[in-house]
Amino acid sequence: MNEEDAQNEEDIQNEEDVAEIELEEPEQSNTQATKPPRKRKLTSSLWNDFVLVGTEKDGKERGKCIHCGAKLVINTKTHGTMHLKRHLEKCPKILRKEYRHAYDHKKDHEMTSEIIIYHNLPFRYVEYEKVRTRDKYLNPNVQPICRQTVGADLYKRYEIEKVKLKEVLSNHRGRICFTSNLWTARATTMSYICLTVHFIDESWNLNSKILAFCELKSPHTGEEISYKVLECLRKLGLEKKFLHIRCSAHILNLIVKVALELAKDVLHNIRESVRYVKASPQRKEAFAACVERVGIKNGAGLSLDIPTRWNSTYEMLARALKFRKAFVSMLPFSVNTTRFSGSKYPTSSVYFTQVWRIEHLLKKFASCDDEAVERMAKKMQIKFFKYWTDYSLIL
Repeated sequence: MNEEDAQNEEDIQNEEDVAEIELEEPEQSNTQATKPPRKRKLTSSLWNDFVLVGTEKDGKERGKCIHCGAKLVINTKTHGTMHLKRHLEKCPKILRKEYRHAYDHKKDHEMTSEIIIYHNLPFRYVEYEKVRTRDKYLNPNVQPICRQTVGADLYKRYEIEKVKLKEVLSNHRGRICFTSNLWTARATTMSYICLTVHFIDESWNLNSKILAFCELKSPHTGEEISYKVLECLRKLGLEKKFLHIRCSAHILNLIVKVALELAKDVLHNIRESVRYVKASPQRKEAFAACVERVGIKNGAGLSLDIPTRWNSTYEMLARALKFRKAFVSMLPFSVNTTRFSGSKYPTSSVYFTQVWRIEHLLKKFASCDDEAVERMAKKMQIKFFKYWTDYSLIL
């Protein structure tokens, strides 16, 4: 007898849910003819998951599970259905119904905050009529919340994440770098500063986290900005862990702006021409017709620059075909600025080679035959040596 049969034999006959019992008629007189035994119908719902396979070679009657094919003894004279029930509870082929959690108002708050943060949604999202209708359909027990509640939840979440970030930075054994961005909101004319922290963790992954986002009072001088940055660092106890290195992209921007200042008249004419064409749909259509008439292949259209970002000025000049050759020598500066401004990878590894290439180019053009280009390169060298006379030993 195998182990399975031994377990099945342990089930006693007097279980309540007997699948099938043969009822024999009591003994009658020898002269009365005996009737064939009657069988009771299989009433248990467990039999919906089994099929009878009959008596096998060992003389035992078995049934087969329709899910996994396992065979179990089903002799109704000696077994009930408890062993069938135990098998169905453990059958690996039956898909279990997922347990549904009861509605938790606190968990609903947390998930709503996650949605608003992740998708950058307004606080009024929770008050949208269709959103509330959908939530009510998914769970009638849902309790709607207002935008003031969402604001309070998000501020609590901010405080929690702030503590976590402070702990991570305090345990970080290496140096930490910061970048600051400043801008003025057009609608409110209020100025803001965003301080971002960058560090490489123990797994050599580059991490970037927003450390502070706050209003910056005027005047926006370098001294005031430094005070504000130091104030943010002191709140987190990081005033002694940072490494100060000048922003290479910003320095390169200052150097190139010296050259652009010499060509401001030409830049003004090109900028006004581009602005004129892009001022109305009619002018755009007229310009497109001119482009087609002279046989120029229609590629990237005209681009208007932003004076504070010289890269956009280069793009404007590069697309103005009439002046493109005059400024083709500025292409390496555009490539270097792009590399210095990378945010998805460490830029310290490209610092030395890129600065060396810039110095090499300035030396080359400072001794060329074109007097205008030579004058431009020498003025750029003055700005270059102001910041990069000595290379950073660390980099």
